[in-house]
Amino acid sequence: MSAERSGSTTWRSPVADAVGRLLRSAQEGEAAGDVSKRVRISKFARFAGKDAPVDLTVDLLGLLASAGYKPYASASADGLTRRERNAGIVLSLYAAAPRGSYAETGASMGAVLADLRASDPMWNREPTAFEGVLTPIRKADSKEALVWALKNAIRRIPDSMKIDYPLLVDDLTRFDKGEKVIVRWARDYYAQDYKNHVKETK
Repeated sequence: MSAERSGSTTWRSPVADAVGRLLRSAQEGEAAGDVSKRVRISKFARFAGKDAPVDLTVDLLGLLASAGYKPYASASADGLTRRERNAGIVLSLYAAAPRGSYAETGASMGAVLADLRASDPMWNREPTAFEGVLTPIRKADSKEALVWALKNAIRRIPDSMKIDYPLLVDDLTRFDKGEKVIVRWARDYYAQDYKNHVKETK
C-alpha cells in the first residue's frame, strides 16, 4: 500500500495501513458519538518505548485485526513483531495527542515539527525557544529516548494540525534497523520551515 504527497509515493507496511484504518475508524466513531475505540486506544498511553504488558499485547493484536490486519511474520518473545510493537508505541503517542490529530498527509515528523513551530507566535519570533522540543528528538540515541521526546512534542500539537501516524510506524521501524530517520526528519524540518517563512513573509 502507498500514500501520495506532493506527487511522491510512500510505501506503507500492512501494519501501518491497519493503524491508519483503526485511527480513521476511531475518529469517525467519535464524530458519531461512539468513543469505544478511543477508550481502547487510550490504554496504550502507558506503552511508550517499553515492552508491552500481556494484556496490551492481546489488545493491540485485537485492535489491528479489527482493522483488517493479518499477522504474517514470526513474533518475538512478547508475541509481537517489531512493526507490531511500533504500532503499539504509535497508538500510545496518539493517545497522548489532541483529538482529531490524525490524517495520512505523507508529511514526516520533521515537517510536522516545523508547522508546530510556525503555529506559535512566540516560537516564530524566537526560534531558540523551540529548542526544548527539537533538541531531545535530534539527540535521541535510543528508541525509548526518541519516543519520550516525540510524546513531549506531540502533546503540544494543536487540534488543527495533523500527524501521519502510519508513516510514523514505519519510520520507527526504520530507526530500529539503523536508518538515519532523524537526519531525514531534520532535512524535512528545515525544508518546511523555509516554506513557512516564505509564506509568512508574503
